[in-house]
Amino acid sequence: VPTRADPPTAVDPRPIGAGTAPLARHARAPGGLDRRDAAGGADPDRGNNYDVWIIQADRGAVPRQLTTYTGPDGDPDRDRPIAWSPDGHRLAYIQGGPDSLIYYAGPNLAVLPWGGSAQPTLLTSKLDRHVNRPTWLADGTSLYFLLEDDRSVYLARMPAAGGAIERLAGQGATVYDYTLGKSG
Repeated sequence: VPTRADPPTAVDPRPIGAGTAPLARHARAPGGLDRRDAAGGADPDRGNNYDVWIIQADRGAVPRQLTTYTGPDGDPDRDRPIAWSPDGHRLAYIQGGPDSLIYYAGPNLAVLPWGGSAQPTLLTSKLDRHVNRPTWLADGTSLYFLLEDDRSVYLARMPAAGGAIERLAGQGATVYDYTLGKSG
């Protein structure tokens, strides 16, 4: 069994899946699934329509599109735009606002049940602030994220099913990143 200190024994770069759309960031999911973003449309370099795709981490696997919103779903220009729930049954991601409103329509924290057959639940749709970097609590009951407000970026938490947003740290300052401990 290789360990972290063992050097690779062979270089075998294997592309996953097939297609011509440029793929960006990925997030490894429990059970060997990969999540990928792809720019949509006939000319992916001339748009802002990113979608969330799922693909088995196997050669020749066929990607399956999970989101269809006309705008950025899991925009790869954002830091950590997607997070798998600890049980692998839900995806939390950042859904951008309509292109026509540019920065006036902030991104939403969205949760999509695994399988992609349902519409996402937009947890922050009534919030007029930008959100970023979703992370699940280890038991899957809450989501943590960064929230911009009044020249500050602070750490916030809310129930994964929706509800009140709790401000945790960074009021009057800027939180750039965070890491959750075992208990949150």
